[in-house]
Amino acid sequence: MNWIHWLGAFMVGLLAILLVDMCAYAQYEPEVPNPSMNMIVDVEFTGLRKTKRSYLQHFIKTESGGILDSSRLMRDSQELRNLLYFSHVEYKVRDTLGGKKVVFNFKEKITFLPIFGFNLSEENRNITIGFNDFHCTGRGILARVVYQYYDRHSIQTTLFNPYIGGSKWGGGFEFARYATIEPTYFPEGTVFYDFTLWKAGLLAQYEINLQQRVGVGIHYLFEDYFRNTERNIAAVMEAPDHREFHKMLYQVYYNINRVDVEQLHYLDGFRTNTFVDMATTFGLSGLFYKLVNETMLYKRVRRRGNWAGRFRLGIAENEFSPFPPFVQDSYTNVRGVGNRSTRGTAELTINNEYRHLLASWKWLAVQGVGFVDYSALRLPGSTISNTFNGGAHQELYGGVGLRLHLVNFFGGTLRVDYGFDLLNGRKGEFVVGLGQYF
Repeated sequence: MNWIHWLGAFMVGLLAILLVDMCAYAQYEPEVPNPSMNMIVDVEFTGLRKTKRSYLQHFIKTESGGILDSSRLMRDSQELRNLLYFSHVEYKVRDTLGGKKVVFNFKEKITFLPIFGFNLSEENRNITIGFNDFHCTGRGILARVVYQYYDRHSIQTTLFNPYIGGSKWGGGFEFARYATIEPTYFPEGTVFYDFTLWKAGLLAQYEINLQQRVGVGIHYLFEDYFRNTERNIAAVMEAPDHREFHKMLYQVYYNINRVDVEQLHYLDGFRTNTFVDMATTFGLSGLFYKLVNETMLYKRVRRRGNWAGRFRLGIAENEFSPFPPFVQDSYTNVRGVGNRSTRGTAELTINNEYRHLLASWKWLAVQGVGFVDYSALRLPGSTISNTFNGGAHQELYGGVGLRLHLVNFFGGTLRVDYGFDLLNGRKGEFVVGLGQYF
């Protein structure tokens, strides 16, 4: 029966080897985490007064029932900060018996704000008052009513909902009356017109993702031009006394926004806006077009600095007209140049600005600004090839300014700039408004 003893010894030895191997494997086999330990059982929002929870869920991927991901949490908090409705956003992860609980904590800004801006220089008097609700009903809806005096009286109303019914579709309407005194340019000289534009339109938008949007608009326009007898001194025989036009305007736009808000006044990234306008005039043949791309870049500079740049390129139909679509204006592209100083059929604008934090408190931050603005307009009838060789009107202004950021107000930045002419040494002027220039 020796074989029985040998078989028993073999079985005991085999069992010992298996046990030793299992013990050794257990030492080196990584522990498989229990999914329930990293599962998110609840996502909570605290500190909200006006903002609806359902609205915020559109911008985050962290959700109840998912697995905790720290990189996703960081990106979610950045997306919430980019909304600009909050002066403070942070998150915390808490352990519970069933898994993880994620808590986002907010401090809301005041988003129902007055609109106020003015320029009281002798040649460029402008005042704007009104109100904006950037976050109407707590769902990111824009509601705006604005009155402006820019030589004449204007008013604008806008209502736009970017997420109708919580979907990716947005829509709204706009109604406006713009009234100014517009300089127009004829070979014999400059003629000023009392210009009135009535505008009514519908807008539609679709969100491709959080950084990209595409939209369309359709507007009815009524343009009315009356020759201003007080400002016109020299006789320009070819300039009509009165013209009026009924038009339809069709718009298509595409936006990319990859700008991260690191703090209230620090931006990093880029955004670009491209839009096409096409207009038809009742009773006239032909199609007017305008194509514009505007790209803005932002870069942190050490601890207190922020560089910002804007590149704007536009082109339109180049037939001679006293009413070309692009302008050089203190509030549009060149700080200090004045009120619609020149018009053209194509535009190249480059703005450079350095912003430096001078002081900050819990409720206020102060930035000093240095800037250089350059713009060239193609004169009507001139070709692209000679745009910078006598076929364009060029302006180069530099200046300094201040930014006063009210931390607890949406868009609560008071802007004061003084621009002076770097090409011809003409007298500059102050430009005052709300929000950054770009």
